[in-house]
Amino acid sequence: MGSPARARSRRRRRCPGRRTEGEITLFESHGLALEDLVCAAKVLKKARDAGIGTEIPSSGGTAFACASRTMRRA
Repeated sequence: MGSPARARSRRRRRCPGRRTEGEITLFESHGLALEDLVCAAKVLKKARDAGIGTEIPSSGGTAFACASRTMRRA
């Protein structure tokens, strides 16, 4: 993890990158959940339009499609 000062410098983008080829750089994306929902809605629409998959009701009343075969890109 390193020191709090090093963590602060990373947040300020002042931390040096890799020093050797053997070092690994890790990037963890913290995207918006909205992006996931938009993607899921598109997959659900494609599955419904193609007449594939199985509707599985969730406890929240929302239905999700579980594709029974691979959908091809339109």
